[in-house]
Amino acid sequence: YPANLEAVKNDINGLVVPMGDSVQLAQAMDRLLASEAQRSTLGDAARRDVLEHFSIERHITLMEAYYQRMWDARRKNAGGEKGIRR
Repeated sequence: YPANLEAVKNDINGLVVPMGDSVQLAQAMDRLLASEAQRSTLGDAARRDVLEHFSIERHITLMEAYYQRMWDARRKNAGGEKGIRR
């Protein structure tokens, strides 16, 4: 399963099939073609997960927090503002 299993959770926000298993892939596709409700449910869940975990806003927030921690650690290790070279 080389797919990103962190992002795709089988039967929750998508369908996962083993790589190279064309039979299971066809079965998964048949399930989706046969059920508009399942397509809608999986699609809605996938959209929510992407917006919650993979949005640009989330990544910006995480990167800002990371850089703030690095800056704070550098200031602490350098003895405060006077110890930082600019």
